[in-house]
Parts: sequence; C-alpha cells; structure tokens
Amino acid sequence: MLSTTLKKSSFSPDLDKLITIVYKYSVIFHPLSPGRNKLLGKSIWPPGNFPGSFCNVHHLPLFPRCVSIRTMEKIKPAPSVITIFGATGNLSYNRLLPSLYQLDKTGLLPEKFAIIGAARSKLSNQEYRDTLAQFVEKNSRSGSDKSSLEKFIRKVAFYCLDYNKAEDFRQLRKKLDNLEKEWQVCFERVFYLATPPSSFPIIFEQLKKHRLNIGCRKHGKLSKIVIEKPFGRDLATAKDLNRKLDQVFSENQIYRIDHYLAKETVQNILAFRFANEIFEPILNNEFVDHIQIVMTEDTGIEKRGAYYEEAGALRDIIQNHLLQVLAITTMNEPKKFDAETIRKEKVKLLEKVHTLQPNEVRKCVVRGQYGPGKIGSEKVGGYRREEKVDPASTTETFVALKLAVNNSSWKGVPIYLLAGKRLAKELTTITIQFKEVGHSLFEHLEKKPEPNLLTFQIEPDEGIGIRLAAKKPGLKLEVADVDMEFCYASSFREPLPAAYERLLLDVMLGDQMLFPHVAEVIRSWEIVDNILKGWEKLPKPKFPNYTAGSWGPKEADELIACDGRSWLAHQLSVCQIHSR
Repeated sequence: MLSTTLKKSSFSPDLDKLITIVYKYSVIFHPLSPGRNKLLGKSIWPPGNFPGSFCNVHHLPLFPRCVSIRTMEKIKPAPSVITIFGATGNLSYNRLLPSLYQLDKTGLLPEKFAIIGAARSKLSNQEYRDTLAQFVEKNSRSGSDKSSLEKFIRKVAFYCLDYNKAEDFRQLRKKLDNLEKEWQVCFERVFYLATPPSSFPIIFEQLKKHRLNIGCRKHGKLSKIVIEKPFGRDLATAKDLNRKLDQVFSENQIYRIDHYLAKETVQNILAFRFANEIFEPILNNEFVDHIQIVMTEDTGIEKRGAYYEEAGALRDIIQNHLLQVLAITTMNEPKKFDAETIRKEKVKLLEKVHTLQPNEVRKCVVRGQYGPGKIGSEKVGGYRREEKVDPASTTETFVALKLAVNNSSWKGVPIYLLAGKRLAKELTTITIQFKEVGHSLFEHLEKKPEPNLLTFQIEPDEGIGIRLAAKKPGLKLEVADVDMEFCYASSFREPLPAAYERLLLDVMLGDQMLFPHVAEVIRSWEIVDNILKGWEKLPKPKFPNYTAGSWGPKEADELIACDGRSWLAHQLSVCQIHSR
C-alpha cells in the first residue's frame, strides 16, 4: 500500500475548487466501510477544510493520477479554439455552449480560448450572441450570472458558412491563422461536427482540401475532430464513413462522442470494480447469475421523427450506449489507467460477445412500438401519431435482447439489454444478480433469503446500491431484503459535472479514454447488423404492441421468464427513485 499525503497548506482555494468540481475518475470507495474511502482527486470534505491525508492508493499502476499535485494542475488545457459546425442547432444551444460556459465559469478553460460558431444561418455576431445568452441562462448546470456570461460571450464569434463552398473554408482557415498570429501561440484546433451525419463527408473533404486537418504546422500540433453519433446506420455505412474520415484524420485526432461514457456512475464502475478488493474477485461466472442493463425513458421521440424513423431503438441506444456499458461492466482489468489500454480491453470484450445469427434473433430479441396511453396522468399519443413519422411505421421504439460473452470470466452468464421509449419511468441501471446457492442454516424459514444484487444507477439519481439479506427486528428469526447505497447527491456537496463538460474538456486535453475507438464502433455494428438481418427474415411486426406508460411488450417479460428470471430495474429503489 502506497500512501501519498497532501497537506492543506499545499493547496490554493482555486485549486481546491478545481479538484472538488472536476478531477475525473474521481471516487474509489469501499461503500461498506466509510472509513476506508480511497480518493482519486475528488474532495468529499467542505471546500477549504482538507484532511491530513488526501490519497491512499493501492492500485497505483491502474490509477496513477493521484500521486502528485503537479499531475492535477495539468487538468487545465492549452490555448484552444473550438469551431462548431451546426452552431445554431439544438445540440449546440442546449448542450455544447452551456457546457463550455460552465467550464469557463469554473476557471477550467485556458485564458486564450475562443469559439467559432459556424452555420448556414445569416446572423450577425451580436444576434448569435444574444440567442446564445438565452440558451446558456436556461441550460447551464449551475445557472448564470451577468459577469461570467458577458465574459464568456466575448469569446464567441459567429461565422456564416456553407459546407459546400470552398471559399468559406478558406476564410475559416484565414481566421484561425490570424488568431494564431494575434495570440502568438500555437493553439489546439478543435472541429466539432454538431451536424446531421449527411454533412460529415463534405466537411471532411473541405477540412482536408484547406489543410485544416493539419492544425498548427509550426509545432506539429494536429487538429482534432469531434463526431456525434450515429456513426453510420449499419456496418457498411460505418465502415464507409470511417474510410472517408481515415483519409483526413488519424485515429489519435478523432473523438467519437458517446455522452453516456461521461456519466459519473459509468466511470465509477471501473473504480468500483478494480479498486475494491471485496468485489472484483466475485464479479465472474463463478458467482454471478446474470446481468441486466436497462435504459427506460418516459418521453417519446420529442420532434425527432425524421431521425428516429431512420434509426429506431436498436441503432439509437443498443449499438452505442448499452454495448459500451456492457463492455465497461465486464471487461478484464486493464494493466494501466490510460486511453489506449482501456479501449483495447473494451475491444477484446466486445469481440467475445456472441454475435446472434439471423436464425437466433426470433428467440433472443424482442422489439416493440408504443401505442397511445398515459404517462402519469397525461394522455399521450402513439409513435405513429408523432410528427414526421409514417402512419404505418414499423420502426421499433423498444428492444430487449439476450447476449452472452464467451470468455473464461463470463461464459454461461446471460446478459440482458433493454431500451425503450414511453415507458413507465425514466431509469437507467446496471443490475448484477449473484447466484443463490441456498443456505442450510435458513432452510427451515418460511421466507428464504433472496439473491444478492449489485446495482449501478445512472439515471435519474446517480448511485450504487447493494441488496443484502438481514434479520428482521423481533424475537423470531426472519430475514428480509435490505438495501445499502451510495448516492452522489447526498454524499457530495458539489453538483456533478454534465457529461458534455467532461467530454469537451477531455478533447482539449487530448484524453481519448471516454471516446470509443473505431474498432469498438465497428464491432458494435457487427453485433447489431446481424440482428437487423434477422428482422428482415421475420414477418412484419404487429405494431403497436405496448401501451405508453407501461413497462413494454409482454414478449419482453416472456424473454427473460423463459430463463426463470424477471426484470429487476423497476423493482429496485436505489437512491429513493420511487419517492420522487
């Protein structure tokens, strides 16, 4: 055990705030023993009141970031300019710009920093800034104040740009080159594609033509490109898109966004598994009965009919979010805590996921589409009544499937995935059920102990819960289920960073750990593509087949009931989700 002690006098108030708010992969803890908390850079004490010991690191090769204060100071990126293509879209206004404002407000952006908002809209700088200010005030995580907002707005410039016009990209390069001369520094050039996927190829081509992919040539500082999902709509289009991207940018320049990987609980899976000796030895097929990864939404498609008709739940959620979560939950322990090593381990795991053959799809996959119903007391229409949706659409809004990982650790452990819209509650959880082998000591009891459960809850309230058996108070020997839980909201005083804050900061820092490698994307599409091929061979689905406000089609319950199991997410109460 190596202990590194950082005394209170070592820190300035600003660095205290920096550590408390941002430092990532932050908490490694023993939830059953509060006195043994292991911290990797996140303060759980009130600001300015540091304890004598800051870090106790026993997995130093895996978690090296806690060793010195010098490492933490590197969190602030070098001078940067982010060019956002699609700067007048919902993603930019609602997610990207409010997240950049929040980073600026908390002092995590460099002094030399600028945003170029590029879009076809014919807006003046002031018109764009006025609109931007309204969205930042509405969507910023911790609200806005006049002083910090005015300071941020001054860093934003709007540029009317047509993706098909070479001259517009020539002028963009000129703007960046002039800024480099003005600042007298070689800054990070980041290009964020917040555009429809159909615009990706032409933007790639223009960036290459005008050598914007090269970045700061004087110091060899390459540009970076950030791409939103969907990365293709099937295996063939994903490969084609990657081929076009690969002609312009190398893999170490590419950041494919999956914002779920930046959720605090998703990141904490690594810490929970590999920094707690009591858990990792039992997370394998010797002790685990099965795993459920569930993402339910009570909302519909929210005016995204045109997109959703092309995507559906399988492409929209399973192919990226849930397969990524599956990989993190079941991958082998990486030798180092860095992007290259962790991404390699995820690829290795995904390669071991059994690819369902088309003739297995009928048995292992359930799809559904919501009809009219009620969410709470509000009546809602069915999917086919949504804007820009075919009245006879066969697009799925619900998918449940059974997968398997064929390696020595997880062979024989079924993994169930479920994703759906217009369901009873918004809930995203990973539940690991352990085997119940029977206890002779309690054979005489009327109610036998239930299997132990370990739950990582990502939404709505982030936290981790463990379901155990305990004796009920009283003179008789009776056992009951009890829950032990760790909840971010009650354990930390600072609000959690939004996923896009963390991702945008990581792009500027050059950390690709939270961004899927192309091999992960292609392997995920191989898994999903076979399901799509299987559906093509089946009769046309009889949609709608579940009521809005329910937990989905009955066939999903039958899928898991065939194995003697049931869906657990809506039965659990991690962080009091049912008391809201």
